Amino acid sequence: MCGRTHRHTVLVFFALFGEKPDSFRVLIAAVAPNLPGVMISSNNTVLVTLLWLRHYPCVSLLAAIFGTNGSTISRVIRHTLPVLYDHLHGFVQWPTVQQWQGMTGKCEMFPNAVGYIDGTLHEIYRPQANQGLFYSGHGRYHAMSTQIVIDVNRNIRYFKSGFEGHLNDAGQLLRLPDIGLGAELEFPGNVVLLGDKGYANRYPIMTPFRQNQLGHDGERDARILFNTELAKCRVTVEHVISYLKKFRAIKECFRHDYCGYLWIFGTTSDYPRHRLAWIMHLIRVMLHVPFAENRFYLLR
Repeated sequence: MCGRTHRHTVLVFFALFGEKPDSFRVLIAAVAPNLPGVMISSNNTVLVTLLWLRHYPCVSLLAAIFGTNGSTISRVIRHTLPVLYDHLHGFVQWPTVQQWQGMTGKCEMFPNAVGYIDGTLHEIYRPQANQGLFYSGHGRYHAMSTQIVIDVNRNIRYFKSGFEGHLNDAGQLLRLPDIGLGAELEFPGNVVLLGDKGYANRYPIMTPFRQNQLGHDGERDARILFNTELAKCRVTVEHVISYLKKFRAIKECFRHDYCGYLWIFGTTSDYPRHRLAWIMHLIRVMLHVPFAENRFYLLR
């Protein structure tokens, strides 16, 4: 009975903060010397920030929970995020050519596939200027986009945020550093990343057949099977993005104007931290987008 109670406590803690108690203690030990000097303890400083990231509540609710005032909570979040970023940002690293080649054979149907690439939208309020650039016809709201590359082991290897919402995946890819042999992001010539139909089907990305490419000849069934198997493999990156958006600070409509140097990150023990550290960059970019009207902003 005691073991069951302990497990329930761990699950509740994880649901609230995205960390288990043991991993939280490790995180505190790593960042405590650099935390801002405020009126609440180091433990509560990090708990406030994690709770804000995980559930995106208003500042008055956090102030009531932690027995302080709204300005203190705002100051805690604003100054703690860069400290957590400094601790986490090194977890996202592009593999070497040898490391990429060591990942072959993990996908049964596509043995030369070593990773996946995809984009995701983040809703924002309507900007004051250039509204058309940020409007996504796919999502039907104003947004910014992120491109993310993961390997077959579900580790985030590269990300870039800040693309205008009107750009599709192919348009965003053109603005990424080159990927390939001798390129800025060096990548072997005999392996590929799996992507969806939003990308062009050329090295280093392999995509499904489009509808007009399926044809009506004897190879149609084989092409349909190819698409089905590729989708089964590529869904991995969708799962990773879905998990990242459990942190509601990046899932819900971003409700801040520019309020200084702010980073957002994600961290959890069940998902290695290099898979979630990409979130830190996203909101930093968003904070430089002016909004169309005055609203209630959490950190003002």
